Amino acid sequence: MIIFLKMKRNPLPNTYFHLFFVIIKVMFMFGLDIRNKEDIMIRRHSFYQKILSLFWVLYFVHTIITIITDDIYQTPTINSLIARKSNDVIAFLIWIVMKTRENKVHNLLQHMNYLRTISDVKLHSFWIWFSVGLTFAIPLLAWLSLILFLDETYCSSLASYYSLHLFSVPEGYSCLVSSVALLFSHTAIYALRTSVTVLYITICFFLRNLLNRHSEMGLKNIEKNTNPIDQKYCENYIDLYKHIIEISNIFEKVMSLPVFLITIADCMGIFYGFLKFEESKEPKKIYLVSYRFGILYIILRSLVSFLFVTFAASSVFESSVNAKTVLEKLTERLLISGQKKDNKELLLLFLAQNKSPLILSAWGFFNFTRSLVLSVLGVVLTYSLLMMQFVK
Repeated sequence: MIIFLKMKRNPLPNTYFHLFFVIIKVMFMFGLDIRNKEDIMIRRHSFYQKILSLFWVLYFVHTIITIITDDIYQTPTINSLIARKSNDVIAFLIWIVMKTRENKVHNLLQHMNYLRTISDVKLHSFWIWFSVGLTFAIPLLAWLSLILFLDETYCSSLASYYSLHLFSVPEGYSCLVSSVALLFSHTAIYALRTSVTVLYITICFFLRNLLNRHSEMGLKNIEKNTNPIDQKYCENYIDLYKHIIEISNIFEKVMSLPVFLITIADCMGIFYGFLKFEESKEPKKIYLVSYRFGILYIILRSLVSFLFVTFAASSVFESSVNAKTVLEKLTERLLISGQKKDNKELLLLFLAQNKSPLILSAWGFFNFTRSLVLSVLGVVLTYSLLMMQFVK
């Protein structure tokens, strides 16, 4: 994979690899080093990564302490507590899971770059800059949705909460202290999670476009009605299809757990948002009115993230089904042509044709299909309504 190493410092514009290159840089800022570990520059930046690793550990410890000292007493039900702190805990879990898979993700992107070099799948430069901007905009908007509607009283309680009640903030500085604390908190919760989500969605779209391009090439050959059909072309077509599926299976093994955590966090965000928004209408919970815009932002962000991940992953399945259909037609044409084939070639054709279409999953718990959207949203909404009645 010398091509990957050479292009690492000078990636080609308007390609998926260029977007991968940018996402790697963004992930590096938030504690993930998905680069060639033999590079000299990597060792020079190791201290920065150690500092960020320490930050993530301290962040998790702080989360556990706040749960024990504050949240467990102030939250009415255990379900509300889990929904409230799930974003913090899952953010740490995403970091630690991705941290243990840095080399696997690096190798995965090498495979993706190899597929790019043998295909001609382009990407508009707009999506490169949009993805980078989105990674920073998500935590920033989450932060602004809270601090713009807080007064001194709520700022004081937040400052005390994030300082673990160990320090007293001088009067008039509570909003400044709480704003800084919220900025760090929302950056930890959303920045890395968003970059991993963008990486997952980008790879899904890359595989979808690659399979679609592969299917189009096969259909063009079928429409030519050449008789006999080119046996060498069929063999190359099948070999490339098998290679795409093999790399897609590697992608599934590496990223299925992180995307499972992301999906669970999105579902919990929708559930927690609905629960808190309804609570804000009660006279006893009038203080939640100041957080209403932030609550709506949580619902919207979680819903959009869930929909994008689900539709991106399900599109790979649909493209795989189409590619397999074209493969079956080519195989049928090849067999009908009457060209001589030995038993080994026939066995390879049979195995390639009888493999199931590629379907991505969330760590094996559920498969990403379009029907998943209605199922998950129905469960979340039903459970939210039940919890609202229970709390009342």
